Amino acid sequence: MKQKVIFRVDANPEIGLGHLTRCLALAEMIIEDFECVFAIFLPKLEVVEQIRSIKSSVMFLSDEFIDVFTSLLTGNEIVILDGYNFTESDQKKIKEKNCKLVFIDDLNAQHFFADVVINHNLTANAAKYSKEENTQVYTGSEYILLRKDFLTKIARIHNKKNEFSKVLICLGGADKDNLSLKLCTMLSDYIKIEKINVLVGSAYPFDENELITINAKINVHRNLSAEKIVKLMEETDFAIVSASGIAYECASVNLPFIVGYYLRHQCLFYEALIKQKNIIGLGDFKNLNSERLYNLILELQTDYQPNCNSFIDKKQKERYLQIFNSLLIN
Repeated sequence: MKQKVIFRVDANPEIGLGHLTRCLALAEMIIEDFECVFAIFLPKLEVVEQIRSIKSSVMFLSDEFIDVFTSLLTGNEIVILDGYNFTESDQKKIKEKNCKLVFIDDLNAQHFFADVVINHNLTANAAKYSKEENTQVYTGSEYILLRKDFLTKIARIHNKKNEFSKVLICLGGADKDNLSLKLCTMLSDYIKIEKINVLVGSAYPFDENELITINAKINVHRNLSAEKIVKLMEETDFAIVSASGIAYECASVNLPFIVGYYLRHQCLFYEALIKQKNIIGLGDFKNLNSERLYNLILELQTDYQPNCNSFIDKKQKERYLQIFNSLLIN
């Protein structure tokens, strides 16, 4: 019988889909050797379908508080927490059930009682974590959480182009401020752009037709599979994305991109990303104007190095299997 791994994670328009997406990525890496279950409070049908598509099951929670979840644990599980709402107290309650605990973290803003902490920010420093003596911390690009289609795809080599005319826009699965609309409006007036592909997730709360009616250049893609996202990236010259999982996905297929942030927790990812080749930073999306955006596109095109290798080595699966095998409960 396979060891059960329970992912305690949520996804909705308010918090977005990023936590879920990287948990799905981790589940894909270990699913052949472990039984994966996703414990979620009020998931949308699209979320349930995503989970089941990778041969994982769903535990439907009646409440988002930790006590409801821990009451369902037997002590024979490996539990994964991913979310900014989880606290030191939550960690303790799970450990009190004698479960093994993995915490996927971005912020390093609390003491960690988990057995394992994972922070895949490129500049995260394991030595700076406040933790228990036996807590293992894994950080950096070696532990980036990417779905298998991005880890197995052979990186393409671009040809240097005179024009960056096809662009992909993705501001996360929710984009609750509808920054996609702002970018589409700016780019629709940019004569050098011939095609604008906008990628939104199942948590996107706005009317897609509002984007489409701006200009005939615009195509909206909603809730695509990882395989289809890779294909879309292959047909694109460059991207404009948020400092989140989508940026790592672009980097994995060597797609040059302009990156920005609109949430505080994205700033650490942003600062690390703009130090990499073929990536240019625009700062806060909310302060962006058309003139600056056009200049950034020209800068990316001018500085683009088509033969530069990605910072992602695509050996993440074997590293994660080693971690989880070390947590097996006898």
